[in-house]
Amino acid sequence: VGAMKEIGFSVDKPFWNFLLVVFEKKRQKILPYILSYYSEMEIESEMKIPANLTVPYEPTEEEIVLLKQYVQHYTKREPVFEIRIDEALLAGAIVEFEGKMIDFSLQGRIQKMARGAFQKER
Repeated sequence: VGAMKEIGFSVDKPFWNFLLVVFEKKRQKILPYILSYYSEMEIESEMKIPANLTVPYEPTEEEIVLLKQYVQHYTKREPVFEIRIDEALLAGAIVEFEGKMIDFSLQGRIQKMARGAFQKER
């Protein structure tokens, strides 16, 4: 507690009790999963939808708006993107929401073409 106060981090009593239980039960390794779950629940409580957006570079505001419109068209809720950068995609994007994955990436298209070419040869 003292170390947390020294760095300017304060917690309320319920959160402190939660942390005590987590550490007493030796469950500190799952704290990142708990945080992720809590973040998703917070987004959903605002009637929005958590979504993953994987792109080869930092997207422009215009690209984000277009992708949000795409997801909103199918879900009727505004997406909140967690953006990941993966330069291997080359171009395009991969959007994941509600258990669906839509691959608009150049890498995905190349892989799809390659699978199609190999299937035709058989």
